[in-house]
Amino acid sequence: MRRTFITLCVALLPAAAAAQSHTIVALSHTDHTAYEIDPVTGQHLHTFKAAEQPHEGVASPDGRTYYAAIPNGPHVVVLDATTTMISNGPTGGSLADLKDTRTLIVGTDQVAVDAFGATLLGKTAADLPFIAKAEALGAGSADYRALSPIEVAA
Repeated sequence: MRRTFITLCVALLPAAAAAQSHTIVALSHTDHTAYEIDPVTGQHLHTFKAAEQPHEGVASPDGRTYYAAIPNGPHVVVLDATTTMISNGPTGGSLADLKDTRTLIVGTDQVAVDAFGATLLGKTAADLPFIAKAEALGAGSADYRALSPIEVAA
């Protein structure tokens, strides 16, 4: 199984055209589909076929993207490192313990995500024993570089 490692989340379903004031999103467990529906006409505006049953979902604040949770599908791991605690963790002592790293790490390999996150702390995966233990148990790979990560700058 090929594992994917990227640093940007991909949108699952486009939203309605700009002229549309609001829409309804219906998630079907029967045919594994998310439907965007015009509440006035009942017309299907967009359809997204998922590999598994889509469950909960949420629209982005601008209404242009819809994210659907697919519990039995591939899992996505998100490490929010927009601000990183460098010392005195996990609760910190002062704002001086924080570093503005402006990074969001997204991938399907939880060990690789943690290994990459270690670099934000000035550490390697070898410096953090839990990463090697997780890799030894088959939870993923500590060699995130082998997964050819994609870096996206905002």
